[in-house]
Amino acid sequence: MVALAVAIPGALGPTIAATILAVAKWPWLFLVNVPFGLAVPLFIAAAPSDVRVTLPLDLIGTALNALAFGLFVVGVGTLGIGDGCIAMGEIVAGLFCFGLFVRQQLRHPRPMLPFDLLRIPLFSLSVWTSVCSYAAQILAYVSLPFLFEAGMHLSAVETGVLLTPWPFMTAITAPIAGRLTMRYPASVICSIGLALLAGGLLLMVFLPATPAKWDVEWRLALCGIGFGLFQTPNNTAMMTAGPIGRSGAASGMNAAARYVGWSLGSALVSLMFGLGGDHGVVFCLVAGMAFALIGAATSSARRFRWS
Repeated sequence: MVALAVAIPGALGPTIAATILAVAKWPWLFLVNVPFGLAVPLFIAAAPSDVRVTLPLDLIGTALNALAFGLFVVGVGTLGIGDGCIAMGEIVAGLFCFGLFVRQQLRHPRPMLPFDLLRIPLFSLSVWTSVCSYAAQILAYVSLPFLFEAGMHLSAVETGVLLTPWPFMTAITAPIAGRLTMRYPASVICSIGLALLAGGLLLMVFLPATPAKWDVEWRLALCGIGFGLFQTPNNTAMMTAGPIGRSGAASGMNAAARYVGWSLGSALVSLMFGLGGDHGVVFCLVAGMAFALIGAATSSARRFRWS
């Protein structure tokens, strides 16, 4: 259900965005979200009550966490615009802050990083699989509109519609993958899904010089099927790897892995375009394929680890 809840808005988003751009200017892509943000407190108030433990916010850990990931991601992105010295300074500073963050968390009585869960191989491998997979996804999501608009000369509306097959097929595949998880190992399903994702990205690299829209659509649909096969089984493996009492921490790491992958992938898009110039989209797709294959290998390691 989590994967389905994520995939359905993803499927509707490009089409809704295309519809908005057909009748309004681009600022409305942001303004349309304001009512949903204002409605969030109502949903929180209507949610069932749960058992809560009041704990003070770890301000030092929060600051080091933000500095570590923020500086590292910004540094990777800065490499793409040619400021090598500044970029390396940001990356080194980010890694230094990350070292301080880990050191501070190891000494903290209630650390934000769930070290107990990360010591479980099945959990840590699932986290790395998730990071790689979401990095692959965002590398394609961010770079493909450049191909469609600059290379295929499509409008923003047409670009939004053309991107829809990926999340649409993910939404269809995710519930099926959930049922498959009850019969087959999550590691096998995830590896197959990520192999399909890598194959779809490779096929996008070898698009015809003047592709028809259906040439793009079936390739993105294949990517969506692969991503849907990965998402639900990997979430299940991550949430069930540790004790049930640590499900909250596991859920937090699930979300953290997703956003780390997205942030890293987005920064790499800048780097790929800086290195590749007119071939930036191809560089991004190849990098996405590499991340998908690394994720597939990481997922397979779970199978060999417990075979």
